[in-house]
Amino acid sequence: MTTTPALQLVQQGDQLAAQDDPTAAEICYRRALATDELCTEAWQGLGLLHTAQRRYAAAIPCFEQAIILQLHDATAHHHLAQAFHKSGYEAQAIIQYEYALELQADASVQDHLLQALLTLGNRYHQQDLLAEAAACYQRLISLDPDHIEAHIQLGILAGAEGDWGRAQRHCQKANPLSDESVTDLLQRGVGHYHQGELLAAISCFIQMVAIQTDYPGHYNNLGLIIAQLGYHRQASRCYQQALTIQPDGNIYHNLAISYYQSGQVHQAEHCFRSAIALQPDYAQVYNNFGNFLQLQNRMPEALEAFAATLALDPHCRGADLWYHISQGSVWLAEGRVRDGWKEWVWAWYQPQCRAVMLNNDFIVNTEPWNGTDTIAGKQLLVIAGGAGFGDDILWCRYLERLVTTYQAVVTVLSPPALMTLLATIPSIRVVSHYPSGHFDAYIPLLALTYALDIPFPLLQPDPPYLTVPTQLKTEWHDRLQLYLDSPYQPCFTVGLCWMSGGAQTLWKPRSIVHVEKLWPLFAVPHTQFFSLQMGADASMLQRFPAGRLHDLSAVLGDFLNTAAIISQLDLLITVDSAYPHLAGAIGHPVWMLQADQNDARWMHDRDSSHWYPSMRLFRQQQAGNWDEVIEQAATALHQAVATKLSG
Repeated sequence: MTTTPALQLVQQGDQLAAQDDPTAAEICYRRALATDELCTEAWQGLGLLHTAQRRYAAAIPCFEQAIILQLHDATAHHHLAQAFHKSGYEAQAIIQYEYALELQADASVQDHLLQALLTLGNRYHQQDLLAEAAACYQRLISLDPDHIEAHIQLGILAGAEGDWGRAQRHCQKANPLSDESVTDLLQRGVGHYHQGELLAAISCFIQMVAIQTDYPGHYNNLGLIIAQLGYHRQASRCYQQALTIQPDGNIYHNLAISYYQSGQVHQAEHCFRSAIALQPDYAQVYNNFGNFLQLQNRMPEALEAFAATLALDPHCRGADLWYHISQGSVWLAEGRVRDGWKEWVWAWYQPQCRAVMLNNDFIVNTEPWNGTDTIAGKQLLVIAGGAGFGDDILWCRYLERLVTTYQAVVTVLSPPALMTLLATIPSIRVVSHYPSGHFDAYIPLLALTYALDIPFPLLQPDPPYLTVPTQLKTEWHDRLQLYLDSPYQPCFTVGLCWMSGGAQTLWKPRSIVHVEKLWPLFAVPHTQFFSLQMGADASMLQRFPAGRLHDLSAVLGDFLNTAAIISQLDLLITVDSAYPHLAGAIGHPVWMLQADQNDARWMHDRDSSHWYPSMRLFRQQQAGNWDEVIEQAATALHQAVATKLSG
C-alpha cells in the first residue's frame, strides 16, 4: 500500500508528538491538511494533540471533521466524546459515546458512557431538573442494572415525590441486605456518614423513613445529608415532611438554610423567624439569622440578631466577629468612618482571634500597627488573606503608599494564588510563608483603611494600581486567538463568571445557579464568550449552548495569569466575586451582575462604583430575580458590540 505525502507528514507529526514537541507536531499535521484536506488521520492527530494540551475547544472541530470524512469510525466518535466530556458538555459526550458503542463494543467506551450519564444526571439533579436527572439514571441502569449510585439517586428523587416505597426499593437494590431493623439501619447509616460515604448513608436513612414513616428525626437527618450533596430543594422536602409530623425549631432552622441556599429568600426568613419563635433560647439560629440579614444589607437588624446571639452564648462561633462587622457597616453608612473601619478589623485586635488566623508568637502577643506610631525605615509585615481574594485585591491599592508616604520597608505575607499579582507592586517584597527575621510592626491588609484613616467612600488611588506585564499580555492575546472561529473576523470577546465562592452557602444568592437565565447574553450576535469558572463550577458548562462558551478553567492559573486573560478580552461580565475586583484593579471594563443581598461596599441606587471607574453595576431590584438584570446587560451588550464593530 502506497503511503501518500499527507500520511507521511502525519507519521512525522505522530513521532514529534510522542517526543513531546507539540509545536513541530502541529506544523506537520497542518502541512498534511494543506496537502490533502480530506486526510482523516491528520484531523485525528491534530485533535489528539489539542486534547493532550487541554485545548478541548480546538480539538472538538478536528474530531468532528474526521467523523464527517469517516462516519463509521468508532475511534473518532470516542475521541470526540472525550473532548466534549472534558469540556463539560456531558449531553453531547453521551451522544458520541452511544455512537461509538453502536459501531464497536468496547468496555472502556461503556465505562466512559456510564460516567458521563452519572455526571450529567447529578448536574441535572443539583439544578433541580429532576425529570432530566431521572432519565440519565434510568439509562445508566439499563446499561448496568446493579449500578449502586444510580439506584440511590433514583431513591432520592422518589423520596422527593413522597413515594418512599419506591425509594426504599431502589435503595434495597443498592444495598441488598434484608430484614434490617431501624436500629441496624441507623447504626450503619451513621457509620457510613462518618466515613464520608454520603450516598450509602442516604440509602440507610431512606429505608428507615420507609419503615418508620411517622418519626420526624429520620426525615431531618436525611435532609441534612442530602443537602451536603447540593440537592437543597430535595432536602427542603424532607424537612417539610418532618414539620408536618411535629413543628420543631431545629428543623425550621435547617429548612431556612436550605431555602436560602436554593435562592428562596422570603421563605428562608419566614423559617428563621419560626425557629426563633419555637426556640427563643437557640443561639445558633440568631447567629445564622444575623448572617442572613447581614448579607442583605439589613445591618441594624443583623446587629440585633448578633447581639441576641452573644447574650445567649458569648462564645458562639463567629457571632462576635459578625457583630462587629455589622456595627462597622452601620457606622460607615452613618459617616463615622474611623469607628466603622475599626469595627471591621476588630478581630485582629483580639489575641485569641489572631491565634486562629496566624499562630505566631509575635502576631499573637502584639497588636497590629494602628497608624499612630512612625514606621519610617522600619520593617513592616502586611498580612493578606484575612478576607476573600476580592478584598485583598481591593485593599492592596494602599501598599505602595506605605513605602512612598510612610517610608516603611514592606513585606507582604500573601496567599499563593495572589503572590505574582502583588509582586507587580513596586518596592515591596512578597512571600507565601511567614518569613524569618525581625519585624518592627505588622498589620493585616484589610486594616490599612483604619490605620491610614481612609475616607469612605473616597478611596484613592484610582485604578489601575495593578499592572500586567506586556509579555504576558502578548502571550494571552495570541493564545485566545486560537479559540475564535476566525481570528481575522471582527468579534466582541466577553469573559463570563456566574458563580461566586463555589458551593459555599454564604455566596449562593450572589450566584446564578440556573445558567439558562444567561441565554439572552448568548443571543447577542458577533460575540465570543470565555468561561472564567474554576473547579466544580466549570462543570456547569454542559448546560450552555455548544460552541458558544470556551472553557478556560484549565489554564487560568494564578491571579496574574487570569488578569492577563481579562486584559485581552473586550469585557468581563461577572457576579460579585474576586473577578470584578481584579478587572477593576487593572482598569479593565467589567460589568457586575449584583444580587440584592450584597454588602454596603457597593453602595446603593447607582450603576457605577466608587472603587473602580471601569465598573458598571447591574442590580437586582427584587431578591433572587436575575431575569431583569440579564435583560439589561444583554441590551447594553448589543450596544457595546455595535460600537466596537462600527468603529
